[in-house]
Amino acid sequence: GGSSCTGSGPGPGGGGGGILYIGAHTLQTDDAAAISSIGGSSDACATGSYKYGAGGGAGGSVFLQAEDASLVADSVQATGGFGNSSNQRVGGDGGQGRVRIDCTTCNGFAHGSVDSDAALDGAANPDPGHSVTP
Repeated sequence: GGSSCTGSGPGPGGGGGGILYIGAHTLQTDDAAAISSIGGSSDACATGSYKYGAGGGAGGSVFLQAEDASLVADSVQATGGFGNSSNQRVGGDGGQGRVRIDCTTCNGFAHGSVDSDAALDGAANPDPGHSVTP
């Protein structure tokens, strides 16, 4: 979004996140936010009887498929952007996107085990849907 506060209509909101698909035999992340599709934030607003902030963009979609996935905490993200909060009427934040991770071995654990589920939930924001079908 831009930063114009002219006109009576709302200013542009943040752009939505994109669609990301990665398929590999082995998939490894080493850093937080290594794989992400994050909605854009907006500093735009419009004027009327009040100043109205524009909303943030929604998070995108991330789909990962791998026989062996090794993902560090918070390395996969599909979160929404922030709305303009510097006006009398603030813009809302963008909604969360979706994450799906399909793996046979997930962080060293067989898919479907309690440890595998916990590892995948810690690796992705929002918590991912997952399946053993890579």
